[in-house]
Formats: sequence, C-alpha cells, structure tokens
Amino acid sequence: MFKTSELEELFKENYDALCMFSMHYVEGFEAAEDIVMDSFSKLYEKVSAGEKIVSPKLYLYQMTKNASIDYVRKKLNLSPIVWRVPSGCLKPRWMS
Repeated sequence: MFKTSELEELFKENYDALCMFSMHYVEGFEAAEDIVMDSFSKLYEKVSAGEKIVSPKLYLYQMTKNASIDYVRKKLNLSPIVWRVPSGCLKPRWMS
C-alpha cells in the first residue's frame, strides 16, 4: 500500500509528462489536466481501498490513455457532422 509521500512523489515526477501524453489525444491543456487529475484520484481511491497496484506509473499511463480516448469519443458523439442539402439543389452522387 502507498504512503501519502510516495503518491506525492509519483505525482511530482509524472504529472507534466502525463498531461503531455493526454494532449496527444485531446485538444486543450485544461482537458488533459482534468483527465490526469482524475487518473490520480482514481489511483488514490483504489490504493486506499486496499487494491494492490504493481506498477503505479504504468497504471496511471493506461488510465490516462483510456480516459483521453473516452473523452474524444464523447466529444465526437456530442457534435456529429450533419450533411444538409438545401431544397431545390441536386444531391452529389456520394450522398445518394
């Protein structure tokens, strides 16, 4: 189980790199920061609950990657591209 000081050290050593890693997936540093902070929070909850994490750094990277991909998926689903053809216009062949 982690000591608080170990978690703080893990945070200090990896926070910036994790934010940059997340930015490979998401646009905006604020979104990347939120994702990384959530990843650290989830790690802390799991460790506090007694779950053993063998490689916390690897675990953080995997959580950050998954959360970043989920963020992009949600963002894409909220603003789909809708193709509209004004009435009276002929549709291009690719829209038929």
